[in-house]
Formats: sequence, structure tokens, C-alpha cells
Amino acid sequence: KHAFRWLKGVKEDCLVKYMDNHEGEQWWSDADYSSLYNITKGMEKRSRSGILGEYDGMAYHWSSKFQQCRGTMHDPEDNAEPRDLATSAAESETYAAADTAKEVMHYRHLRKEMKKGSRKKSSIHMDASAAMGFILNTGTVSRMKHIDMRSSWIDQLRSLDEIDYVKVPGNTNKADPFTKILT
Repeated sequence: KHAFRWLKGVKEDCLVKYMDNHEGEQWWSDADYSSLYNITKGMEKRSRSGILGEYDGMAYHWSSKFQQCRGTMHDPEDNAEPRDLATSAAESETYAAADTAKEVMHYRHLRKEMKKGSRKKSSIHMDASAAMGFILNTGTVSRMKHIDMRSSWIDQLRSLDEIDYVKVPGNTNKADPFTKILT
């Protein structure tokens, strides 16, 4: 009974596809570096990735999740080094872009299997200049060289024949609400 009352009240809030929108496939990526660190008094150190996938302006994929890491599950008795814990905002944004690239490639392969593939590149919009420089490999030796040497997913992330990276201002990044605690 309560669910139907709620549905009646929000029936105007829905996914909308406007007929005059022909932007194609667009992806949005954002990260929040250790966003819950202060709130949890240092107990939660993981960063959060936010992803939004749109086709002609209509959202069809979205996610908000902690970045995969062992850093918060590190046992002091274990001598193993914690891996994949973002140590900077740029690194966190790079991990988020990698998560987005994985989703982009998943949907591209899915469309290819259905014979609905597109020859157009997919675009990932992000607001982090340092992560863009690392992905596009435009900088000199960076402080994130350890990612480059250790991780094989960088090759997929740098697959520029299938993915374009677009720099957008932070306040226009549509994936921003998936990473922040907003009022």
C-alpha cells in the first residue's frame, strides 16, 4: 500500500529520452578521495568511484561504489603490503576512470555481440587534469609511475582507438552526485 502511494507521488520523476537529442553514447567518471575518512575518524580510507553512462541524454548505467582495495582490510600481523589504495586524488580519479573504461568496453562488446556495434568512439567525461595527463601519457615521469609499472589495465585505459577522454569542469560532471555526500 505504501509503495503504491509512493509510486503515485513520483510518477512524473522518470527516465526521459527526448527525441531531438542525438548526442550518442557519453560516459561520466568521478572519484572522491577518501571521502569518509573524517566522518569515520580515520577508519575508512577507501575512495569512492561514480559512473554514469548515457545514450542520447538518457541514463542507462550508473554506479557508486568503493574502489577495490585491500588497504582497509590490512592485517598488521601480515607482512603483505596493502595494494590498490589510492594515495592521492589523481590516483583515485585514475582508478575511477579505469572502472568507467571497463564498463564502456563491456557495453561495446555487448553491442558488438548483438550486431548493434558503433564505429564511433565512446567518450568519458572527467574533471581531473592530473588523471587525464596520466591516462593520455602527456606528462613527464609522474608520481604515479608505480601504477604504470604494476597494472596491466593501463593498456586498456589508454586504448584511445575506442575511448576519447574529455575534460569537463567539476561543477558540470554528471557523475559528481555518485561520489559526494550532498545535502
